Amino acid sequence: MEPDYRKHLANGVSFKTPMTRLNSSLQFAYMNAPDGALVEINTSNTNAFIHVHLYSDAPLCAADWYVKNLGATSRAQQRTGPCEVPFAAPSEPLGVIRSPVATVRFGEVSLIIYPKQRPGKLVSPRGHVVDHIALSVQDLKAVLDRLKNRE
Repeated sequence: MEPDYRKHLANGVSFKTPMTRLNSSLQFAYMNAPDGALVEINTSNTNAFIHVHLYSDAPLCAADWYVKNLGATSRAQQRTGPCEVPFAAPSEPLGVIRSPVATVRFGEVSLIIYPKQRPGKLVSPRGHVVDHIALSVQDLKAVLDRLKNRE
């Protein structure tokens, strides 16, 4: 990763955080995309697209929604209490709020759902570098009908 990181720096790419060691085998850095979105580069064993970070007012509730309505899977233990829980204090070099966090999977891709990072309403990503993600389903009409009937 170090050669890629240096190449990006030499090409004028700005970084929100420099290359940072998370543990003995993982390093990461966050590049600034043209509209301010963060793009993670890391030393994982694959160059595949493996996860998306999302923000939510209630990450555990959002994860429950993806499982219930879109068939995501979760390895989290079954919760007995409410899904709305208080946020932890910011941590790490970037001051990120990391808890509560929920991860759901669609095949090999994880959605990692973090608490929103600033007070106030979440803003729409529409018109930004990444303004939507897509999922495929076997029977789109059946899924749409099921979602409409849950309203």
